[in-house]
Amino acid sequence: MAFPASGILPVKAFDEVRQTAIVLRQTCVNYIATSASQNIGYSFLQAILFALNRANDKFDQLKTTPGLAEYAKAQTSDPGLDVAAEFTAMQSAISNAIAWLEANIITDVMLKHPSDWDSADIVAGGFTPAQTGGLRTSLQSVVDSIS
Repeated sequence: MAFPASGILPVKAFDEVRQTAIVLRQTCVNYIATSASQNIGYSFLQAILFALNRANDKFDQLKTTPGLAEYAKAQTSDPGLDVAAEFTAMQSAISNAIAWLEANIITDVMLKHPSDWDSADIVAGGFTPAQTGGLRTSLQSVVDSIS
């Protein structure tokens, strides 16, 4: 029989999930504040999308760790906490924020020579706080899903 070195231990997976969630929560708080107070550009929105996707990918990778839910529940002082349900709610909030970005941010711009432009062809280089209100709502849901 070989030494069982494959796979990740629940303690390590739990720590990675917690650290990823903590960083994502603070990142969303910062994005909410910035997008509420000033215009933001595509690179800012891309950074938000990358942060959400990175976290969600990490959670997908770790959520199947054997014993993770039991270990996580043992680490809390709330015996009524449904770790699996809260984890699912957090990932759902992240997926909703990603979906908002994908549905509301123009990314498929057709290039035209400047002499062929009319006002309908111009895409704003930035988004106002009013235009990103839905994003802030989605990001707030992510924040609220992480304690």
